[in-house]
Amino acid sequence: PRSTLSSSSAASDVYKRQVFTCVFVSFTNQFHKWSHTYKPPFWVQCLQDWGIILSRKHHSIHHLNPFDCNYCITNGWMNFPLQKIGFWRKIESVITLTTGYIPRENDIQWTYTPGTIKTK
Repeated sequence: PRSTLSSSSAASDVYKRQVFTCVFVSFTNQFHKWSHTYKPPFWVQCLQDWGIILSRKHHSIHHLNPFDCNYCITNGWMNFPLQKIGFWRKIESVITLTTGYIPRENDIQWTYTPGTIKTK
C-alpha cells in the first residue's frame, strides 16, 4: 500500500509538470504574438513596458539583419546572458553538424523587397 501511494504521488507530480509546461508554452506563444502586434491591449502594453513580457522594441532587434540575437520569446530576460556565453552559436553548430543546414542561409528571402534586387 505504501509504494502505491508514493507511485500515485509521483504520477500526480508528473501530470502537474506536464500541465504547467503546456500552460507555460501557450503563454509564451501568446507573449511572442503580442510582440508582433501593432496595438496590443492596453494592459499588455503595460506588461511589455514593465519588462514582464516580451516587448515589440526588444523583440524587433531579432528581426534585423543579421538575425542572430534575441531569440528568447517569453520576456527577453535571458537574451543577454545566453548571447554572452555563446549559447545560440553553440546550438547552431549542433544543428549544422546534425542536419547539415546552415543557420540564416536563406535570410535574403525574408528581407527581399520587390524591385530592390536585380535578378537575371
